[in-house]
Amino acid sequence: MVSHLEPANKNNLMIDKLNKLRELATDELINRILPFHIEHMVDHDLGGFIGTISNDLKSDPDAPKGLVQCSRILWTYSAAYRHFANADYLNIATYAFNELMNRFKDEMNGGYFWTLTSQGAPLDRNKVIYGQAFVIYGLTEYYLATQNELAQKEAIYLFRLLDQYAVDNQFNGYWEACTETWEPNFAITVDEIIEPAAKSMNTHLHMLEAYTNLLRAWDNDTLRLRLFMLIQLHLDHIVDLETAHMRLHFEQNWRSINDRFSYGHDIEASWLLWEAAELLQNQYLIRRAKPIVLKMAEATLAEGIDIDGGIYDEAGPGEILSAEKHWWPQAEAMVGFINAFELTQNDLYIVAMFECWNFIQTRIVDKQHGGWIWGRDKDGNPLDREKAGMWKTPYHNGRACLECIHRVDKLLSTMILKQEPINENLLRF
Repeated sequence: MVSHLEPANKNNLMIDKLNKLRELATDELINRILPFHIEHMVDHDLGGFIGTISNDLKSDPDAPKGLVQCSRILWTYSAAYRHFANADYLNIATYAFNELMNRFKDEMNGGYFWTLTSQGAPLDRNKVIYGQAFVIYGLTEYYLATQNELAQKEAIYLFRLLDQYAVDNQFNGYWEACTETWEPNFAITVDEIIEPAAKSMNTHLHMLEAYTNLLRAWDNDTLRLRLFMLIQLHLDHIVDLETAHMRLHFEQNWRSINDRFSYGHDIEASWLLWEAAELLQNQYLIRRAKPIVLKMAEATLAEGIDIDGGIYDEAGPGEILSAEKHWWPQAEAMVGFINAFELTQNDLYIVAMFECWNFIQTRIVDKQHGGWIWGRDKDGNPLDREKAGMWKTPYHNGRACLECIHRVDKLLSTMILKQEPINENLLRF
């Protein structure tokens, strides 16, 4: 029987599976994800990137251009260039960098506008902190890829602006948004919930992500303190330690204002929190964070996966509130599950990762028009939402492929697999 295969066969099988994952992730990234956005999203007429295109690749000439879209494209192609040294990736990264500097940047007040018109003029001038975080994320990756000193300088300057204007000095954390001139703006919540929130999980998670990358480009004591604070805020206020789910929206004093949670954000945070704690090399944080991030991954594994291998959208206490399966939680689950496997050597996480990959390949990748669709509804039908745009970029799926490549390389060079009977489910992939 399979369960009595020799340990050496288990090791060989796992090595084969991981090598296959690396091959498939590389192929998906360089032959589909990255070429799709180069071919379809560059606005050759008006500059920057096209604001939105539909599933059948029809563009909206009047769609606004988004800060998040431009910054995520900058990060993705900078990261891809760092790994593959492909000049096409560098060209798109530089194109996105120039778009940020020349049109999104607020030269008078500092920071970056939230949206531009399709023509490239400032539209929404608010300093949405989520967007500023992605600027830092993109700029630092571009600096790491090119050693462009202006990119590093701009990222540091923006960090200092946020430290001056966006920090809540009473209860800690960051405001959800500021006005054009950096006064707190409590009328904006990036998730567009009906009741605006002073603070959100989403903003703090991506601030943590951005500051982790900034620390790779600029080692600074104040930055280290802010990153320490962000990790602590997640562990103290954002993650519900009983359920291992993250609360989503908060009043200024961190009182949660709803009881929804997002499986995609939970599994994404499980690996981003661990990445930040490891980079800081703070043993207190590492000891505190490890059981929590593993519990978060375990909760998604136990509750958030449908029978088809896809990750649900949102839930509340005891029930699935949105059974849609969007593209990005599937991508983040791949990274979160392989991260949990690295920390535990538990085969269940590798099996879940392959199930996500299979769902992506059979239900999310658009074989007809290219790219990834937005997702599937509760009945399995494709969602009629944009193929690419302000919120739909190659960041989640591109990063997932890059992370899988890097992590498989690390696993195969350092991992000693447990000598135990094989998990039969591995044979399915």
